[in-house]
Amino acid sequence: MGYSTRKQQKVVDIIHIIEIVLIHGVLGISVYRRFNKNIIRSRADFLSLSAAAKSLIFIFWILATEHVSFMKKRYSRKANMILMIIDCVFWGAVIGMTAYFLIQNGCVGIGCNLTYAILALSSVLFVLSIPVALLSTKFWLASRRTGMDTKEQEDIISKPDQYLLSPQELQAASNPVEISYLSPRPDVRQHPVTNQRSWA
Repeated sequence: MGYSTRKQQKVVDIIHIIEIVLIHGVLGISVYRRFNKNIIRSRADFLSLSAAAKSLIFIFWILATEHVSFMKKRYSRKANMILMIIDCVFWGAVIGMTAYFLIQNGCVGIGCNLTYAILALSSVLFVLSIPVALLSTKFWLASRRTGMDTKEQEDIISKPDQYLLSPQELQAASNPVEISYLSPRPDVRQHPVTNQRSWA
């Protein structure tokens, strides 16, 4: 992974953190509107609630597979791209549904303020989700060219000094079929044929 790509990945992580804060705001407002009998409820409330919950699950999954060691084997650029595109579409739908509710029914009192708050937060989340979806697509296209779609593969290529690899093994690390038996120092190594383990 090149320097520019690593820098872009850090930008994506920062955006994810900002999104988590904003999503909690949408989630809290949506729950309050959903269970407050004095406020007119609509399908827009349910959509914003489900979109917020979905986005939290997506973002936590992506961050976990990127930064938690035992989850890195489940990391996938293609999966991240799909999740971020879905996230972008859902926030666009929340904006449209909430705006339609305001036009059709209007609003009064605290319910009006909460509806506009959801509309504002959803708009910011939609804007933030666009560059994340574009960068995720870029990362996936780059992974197709390099043949590296897992975090484990990227770590081996970018940090070869942390692995007990011969030059031949380092060259073979780009092959997804051969990478499963490579273990980071100082853990044990597993022979690719006999499956016998030995200490590094």
